Amino acid sequence: MIIKRNVSENNRLYNIVDDLKDGFCTISTDGNFIYFNKAASEMFSTDDINNLNFYDNIVKEKEKIHKIKKYLDKHEFLKDYEIEIHNINDKKFPAILSLTKIKDPSNNLVGFTILIKDMTYLKRVQQQLLQAQKMESIGMLASGVAHEFNNILTGIIPNAELIKLTTDKNNINHTRAESIEVSANRAAEIVKKLLNFAREDKKIEIKYTNFVKTARETIEILKRLFDKNIELIDEMDANLFAVKIDETSVQQIIMNLAINAKDAIKGNGKVIFKARDVKVFDDDPLTRTKNLNPGDYCKFEVIDTGQGISPEILKNIFDPFFTTKKPGEGTGLGLSMVYGLVNGNSGAIDVISKENEGTIFQIFLPSASVEAKKEIVTLEKNMHGQGQTILVIDDEKIIIDMASDMLKSLGYNVITATNGFDGLQKYKKFKNIIDLVILDLLMPEMNGSTCFENLKIINPNVNVIISSGIGDIKKKDELSKQGITDYIEKPYSMRKMAEKIDKAINSSF
Repeated sequence: MIIKRNVSENNRLYNIVDDLKDGFCTISTDGNFIYFNKAASEMFSTDDINNLNFYDNIVKEKEKIHKIKKYLDKHEFLKDYEIEIHNINDKKFPAILSLTKIKDPSNNLVGFTILIKDMTYLKRVQQQLLQAQKMESIGMLASGVAHEFNNILTGIIPNAELIKLTTDKNNINHTRAESIEVSANRAAEIVKKLLNFAREDKKIEIKYTNFVKTARETIEILKRLFDKNIELIDEMDANLFAVKIDETSVQQIIMNLAINAKDAIKGNGKVIFKARDVKVFDDDPLTRTKNLNPGDYCKFEVIDTGQGISPEILKNIFDPFFTTKKPGEGTGLGLSMVYGLVNGNSGAIDVISKENEGTIFQIFLPSASVEAKKEIVTLEKNMHGQGQTILVIDDEKIIIDMASDMLKSLGYNVITATNGFDGLQKYKKFKNIIDLVILDLLMPEMNGSTCFENLKIINPNVNVIISSGIGDIKKKDELSKQGITDYIEKPYSMRKMAEKIDKAINSSF
């Protein structure tokens, strides 16, 4: 049956095809274009159909052209074939093709209709999803590795402290124990970085950090990593107030900004670090443009003599997964991580750059308005126990042994349990004499959360410190609402544990 259409119907069909958002075209058997719609015209960057060949100009992968032709020799159409398309400027993009044969009334092949779907955006989303899945997998691996390392370090650090406490300072074993303690604490910092990376909830407990001290330590590391053609210059004021951010976040911020500066420098160049205390007032433009609250801030600048950033790139610079690097050379997460850390700590970040004139990153971090305090490493007399009984529940033998030794040296009596079930039985039996329970969060069969719930059934006022090698802030907040007395992250020092125990036992009376 022949369908007859009038002129207005043909015009309407033409307009529909021309307004399609996907590219549509017809070609002869030798590849010359007969027609293409507006979307195809935009894809090919031309509206001139003459002297344009689909095989020579648009698809340049000869092997794939051969496969397309071979397939269409046996079939009437080819659907959803993935390929790269080139425009007349030789810029390529991923596309999906669907081809259908065009035949004359005698059933002779005279050409093809081609539908072209630009896959650039979908490919970008796909890569972002794959990257996100990869990061999630790495995060899970990092979390598991960190947990195991923290258990090991929890057995090392307090034992090193015990050796120091029980040996004379002039004894060689005291020096050896000190060396072990320093190395173990360095390992603990590395594990903490792994955990900060792995956490879904990037919320970090606010601590006061000596910014310049941390920055200078980080810059010293960078000097050993960077090529000698890049000079790192420290122009930071020495006596700054402490900043309200943890040390690991400061290190990550400086590392990422410095690496970004290094990558911008071609040949010889400089990266200059500046820091000073500033005050932001109510009428300061920063309160409007950067949503900063009035108050004291540390203004930190990283200035490079690199090639600068174009306005087109500058507007996307903090977007996750946005990168100008080649595949495999960068994830596009460095600056977005910096942005998240700064804003997550009530600060602000800005970037000033012109092509061929270098770049300045400016960061404002809230100041504590007090000098950073050095941690006291000696145990106060009032932090020693007076014969109170502590139940330690942990599935790691090394931690059970270490905790027993440490707590006894602090003046406590100790009962131990190697899992949640054993812990519940021991608590039922000795609940009248147990003053405190130190409970591991992650254990097989019965985890710390479930064990705590059962302990509360036995005694609603049970005094419990949860210990964990994961450092999950969400979990800590959850358990606090359920009534735990305190929470301590592994690995912990004797001093830290002594403080927690003293506070928990004294607050329970």
